[in-house]
Amino acid sequence: MLGVAKSINSVGKTLKKLRFDVLLNRVGRSPGTLIYTGRKEEKEFRIKFTKYNQESVETTVVENKLELLKLLADLDDKYNYWLDLNFLNDIELLKSIGALFGVNSLVLEDILNINHRPKIEFFDEFVFSIVKIISISDDEKIEFDQLAFLVFDNLLITFHESNAEEFAPIYSRLAIPQTVMRKFGSEYMFFAILDYIIDLYSVVNYRLMENLEKLQTTIFENPVKEQLIEIDNLRRRIHETKRFMVPVKDLVNKVLRTEEGFKFVQIKIYFQDALDHMEEVNMDIEQMIISGGNLLDLFVSSQGNKMNEVMKVLTVIATIFIPLTFIAGIYGMNFSNMPELNWEYGYFAALIFMALVGIGFGIYFKIKKWF
Repeated sequence: MLGVAKSINSVGKTLKKLRFDVLLNRVGRSPGTLIYTGRKEEKEFRIKFTKYNQESVETTVVENKLELLKLLADLDDKYNYWLDLNFLNDIELLKSIGALFGVNSLVLEDILNINHRPKIEFFDEFVFSIVKIISISDDEKIEFDQLAFLVFDNLLITFHESNAEEFAPIYSRLAIPQTVMRKFGSEYMFFAILDYIIDLYSVVNYRLMENLEKLQTTIFENPVKEQLIEIDNLRRRIHETKRFMVPVKDLVNKVLRTEEGFKFVQIKIYFQDALDHMEEVNMDIEQMIISGGNLLDLFVSSQGNKMNEVMKVLTVIATIFIPLTFIAGIYGMNFSNMPELNWEYGYFAALIFMALVGIGFGIYFKIKKWF
C-alpha cells in the first residue's frame, strides 16, 4: 500500500510539472491559439464513425483522416451520426473539423486543453461541453480522461485521449433495435454518454468510501506512522475527483434552467434524472471529505491511546517493582545488627515475600481493571 502511495505521488508530481510546462508555453499567446496540453506521445489512430436511425445502426472504424473528412462532408439528414475520436494531438485534423462545421478557435483551444474544468456552452449551430471520465483500477489508481462534446442537429462528435473501449456499454445499447437512443437524435446520445459517466462517478465514490472504511479499521487495530501517507494520498484523490465531479451538477443545471437549454427540451426529463444522480454523487464527495478529516483525527487519537496503553503497562511494571526494590534495598544495606542476614532461610524468605508482593499488586490491578 505504501509503495502504491509513493508511485501515485510520483505520477502526481510528473503531471504537475507537465501542467506547468504547458501553462508556461501558453503565456503571451493570443486567445484561440491551439496548443495540445496532453502528453506528446504516439497514439494509435482510432476513430469510430456510427450511423444510426430507428431501423438500423452501422459502426465503421475509420482508417485515415481523408476518409473521415469525406464521411463528414456527406451526411444524410435521414440518419443520426456519432463520431468518436481519441486522437487529440493531431491539431491539423481538429482544424479541418472546425472549419467544416464552423467551430471557432476558442472552442478548439478548450478541446485541446485536457485540464479544463467541466462546462457547457450553447452556440447557434451547436452545443459544446467538457466533462471528465473518471475511473478507478484494480490497484486503486484513479484515471482521468477528458471528454469534449460537439452536439449538432444530427451529429455528435466526442474527443478524448484514452485508447480503451470506454463506451462499450453505449454501443451495446445502441445495437438494441427498440432503444430510446435511436428514437432521439444526437442530443439524447449526448445525455446517454453523460449519464454513463455519472454512473462511473458513483462507482469511483463507492471504491473510495471502501478504502476509507478499510483504512479506518486498520487504524483502529494498529495505528502506525505509514498510515499518515495513506491518509494524505486518499484525501488528495478525493479532492482531485471533487474538482472534476462537482461542476457536472452545474452543467446539468444549466441545461435544465437556462433558456439556451431549449435544444434539449424533448429530453429534459432525462436530464432531471441525471441531476438527481449528481446530487447523490456530490453528497458522497462531501461526506468523504468530512470522513477523511475525521480519519486524520482518528489516527492522532489512536496513536495517543496506543501510547497511553504503553505507558500504562510500564507504570504497572514500575509500580510492582517499587516495593520489591524497597525490600531489596533494606537487605542490601549490610548493617551488622540485622538478624535476618544470619538466618539460614533468610534469602529464600525474602524472595518468596517479594514474589507475594508482586502477585498481590498484580491481582489488585486486575481487580481494578487497570490492565
